Amino acid sequence: MASMKAPPSSAYEIVQVPELYGDLIRARGVEGTYVGAGEAESPWVPFGDNAAIRHLAFDVRENIYVNILWIKGPGVIGTHKHRGKVWAIGLEGSFRYLEYDWVCRPGEFITETPAPRIPW
Repeated sequence: MASMKAPPSSAYEIVQVPELYGDLIRARGVEGTYVGAGEAESPWVPFGDNAAIRHLAFDVRENIYVNILWIKGPGVIGTHKHRGKVWAIGLEGSFRYLEYDWVCRPGEFITETPAPRIPW
């Protein structure tokens, strides 16, 4: 395989990187995505009376989703279970789950493991 060399940091162009299995990756792989800061790619959607959610990614094969939940003021999200892992970072304000004794504040990070599988 040819050695890879990074372009200079001043390069503002798409670089074609040689891949050992490039044809297979293009045929069977999943490309990455880009969601800009504007709402053209993903608008804020009302989520109850006091919140909004912005969906950034869904991967049903890996059970991964990414979104931003904006809680505009005090409120309660009822107890619930997740089918996949959850990671959250506090940006401003604070939040907590009723079933835990911690409060997440700006700069803090939480993880939550999925609930046991529910038979359909």
